[in-house]
Amino acid sequence: MLAKVMKYEFKSSARMQLPLLGVTLGFSVVVGIITLLLPRVFSFGSELAMLGGVLTFTLIPTVLTLLSGVFIAVRYYQGLVGPEGYLTFTLPVKVSTHIWGRVLVGGTWYAAAIAMTALCMWVSGAFREYAALMSGAGSDIYAELYAMVPHGQVAVLVALFVLMLLASAVTGALQMMICIALGSRFGGKAGGAVAAYFIISTVEGVAMLILMALVAAGFFAANGGFAGLDAMFSRIATEADVMAFVFTMLTWVYAICILLMVLFAVIHFFWSKHIFEKKLNLE
Repeated sequence: MLAKVMKYEFKSSARMQLPLLGVTLGFSVVVGIITLLLPRVFSFGSELAMLGGVLTFTLIPTVLTLLSGVFIAVRYYQGLVGPEGYLTFTLPVKVSTHIWGRVLVGGTWYAAAIAMTALCMWVSGAFREYAALMSGAGSDIYAELYAMVPHGQVAVLVALFVLMLLASAVTGALQMMICIALGSRFGGKAGGAVAAYFIISTVEGVAMLILMALVAAGFFAANGGFAGLDAMFSRIATEADVMAFVFTMLTWVYAICILLMVLFAVIHFFWSKHIFEKKLNLE
């Protein structure tokens, strides 16, 4: 049944997601053509192309992922507590199957938005113009930093970053699910869902900061307080040691973030499941 739920959800959500991806790709093609033509038309065209590339480098990821997330939330609302809700919960399908089917589809669309972001930035020339800007401003500094980077730790950090992106896609989809479920408990389902989103996001953000502070305090205590930290920092003698220390700290931060995302995802899933099974209000 999971495959059937996902197939139906893919068909329904594609009506919103595919046009979004297509329009973004078309916009990127136009921007790419313009950035190639500007240096040939204007004497200051290179500067304009660089500015456009940098703006596109920040604009496309923000708009595409934001709209994709909004469309995912709209589909959750329509399929679970909106016009399709009555039919959804009369089907001989487990509530957990409804949840996972939509979460997997939403996560897939989110991953598609990230992949399309990379493609669009390449097509639009944003990568090229951003790289040109970086090479022109402080290129020696970037070369020195690259030489000091501990490449073995970089591989671990990149793997953790990719894993964190995947975890954020699933956790984000489940967070939308619990917000829709909580919104169904109030008269204004959409307003309740939006309020629940801001409340849950705030609580989870504070929880993450508290955990980071506790980990930092534990690290401080385990290393003997200020005296121990002074001894540890005294062993960091070169720039390469500094970079290795920074990458080690980032590795721990990424690992903690992933563990928290998994914890939040588990809470969101079972909380949503409970509401849809016992407390659902479709009035």
